[in-house]
Amino acid sequence: MIIRKARYVISILFCCILTACGSRGEISMLENASPENSAMCFYRFDGETTYVKWLYDQTEEKRIIKEINKLPTVSGEPSLLSDWPDTCYGISIRDKDGYDIWLSYGNGIWLVKGGRVYTAEYDLAGLYERIDTEEDWLSKDGSAIPNAAILAKYNANYYGKTGDEDINQSIRMTFLDLDGTVATVRLDNLTETEVTYGEPFTLDKEIDGEWVKLPVAMSNYSFISVANILQTGDSAEAKCDLIMYGELEPGRYRIEKENTYAVFILEADGTAHAVSSESEFDHIDLLDRIYQKKVTKDYQDIRKLADDYNSDRAQTDGCFVVGAMVHNDYTYSEFVSRYERKEDAFIRVAQSTTEGDLILTDVMYDSEHDLVYVITDSTRDQFSAESDRVISVREFDAIAEYTYLGSSFWTAYNGELNDETFESEDAYAIVRIN
Repeated sequence: MIIRKARYVISILFCCILTACGSRGEISMLENASPENSAMCFYRFDGETTYVKWLYDQTEEKRIIKEINKLPTVSGEPSLLSDWPDTCYGISIRDKDGYDIWLSYGNGIWLVKGGRVYTAEYDLAGLYERIDTEEDWLSKDGSAIPNAAILAKYNANYYGKTGDEDINQSIRMTFLDLDGTVATVRLDNLTETEVTYGEPFTLDKEIDGEWVKLPVAMSNYSFISVANILQTGDSAEAKCDLIMYGELEPGRYRIEKENTYAVFILEADGTAHAVSSESEFDHIDLLDRIYQKKVTKDYQDIRKLADDYNSDRAQTDGCFVVGAMVHNDYTYSEFVSRYERKEDAFIRVAQSTTEGDLILTDVMYDSEHDLVYVITDSTRDQFSAESDRVISVREFDAIAEYTYLGSSFWTAYNGELNDETFESEDAYAIVRIN
């Protein structure tokens, strides 16, 4: 009888424990949140703009924290984020140690800082509307929502928008190397007076031919407020720790500082190198200027040509097609004549690789600055390394035919054109003439 009673008591205790556990979810998402350390921030993203409201009432903060911690959360797979909506909400608050807690919510899905996913229904939209403080806009995109760095991988609306400001022509910045997460860049003063630059920077990535601004993946970071002076003609190196952007995937990136850029390619093995084809300033902004000029108006922007664009279409479009047969060679003669007269000139050259993939090369002569720009589109070269399938632009001093090892090449070059130059980065053989 005593044994039965003991078993009965144990059963009751076990049921109580299960009941108590069942009243909470798998995680208390705002555990250790501390209203004493910070106000509570609420975010709303409507698909275009991120808005924010602040709550400074500690009593109300504690009530909300308790309410959210009691939600019956269930672990979910990251694949749930593929259905993340354009409109969502977020919460941030600091914990007892001063570190930010980030929550994002949309359609019953919660995303916790670090990438963990949970499901639990909650009227965060209603709570946001009930908060009686002024609503301010935070950013004209979704990059300011908590965990935007993760969400952007599933929904491009959460990337930041790059600015339309003119490139800073006082400073040139060049990527040098990447050691772990720390990138080194060189800044050159291009003016006749001293210039200043600070520590802050941002990181952009080229996706589908467009630059987007990457959201930060960590919250507890800051820049030192300092003005570094660069005298006329001087150069200086600067360190940019990219750790705040989390783990970077292979691709084409650019560091922005003082509204100038240093572009580099990150390979799959973690190595990085500068884009040698970069002109003095960012190549995409330069391409925009090139294809807005009157001399290029009869040609479609090379970045907008179809993936299946081929030699037949190039011939129809009036390109200088070089292959087993040559078509529209008059365009080459016209370019050379205009160049010799120091008039603006443009030509599009189409030629194929040994495997038959199309390579397009646009050549523009800018008479105002007496410079030759060579734009090469290798995106259709399926036999090249993926990192080489890009549209690049280079700037040269001059262009001429040059005979090398018995063959004549139409060549853009810097300095004096000779065999040594021809074999170096200071020359680019556009097409073989014979």
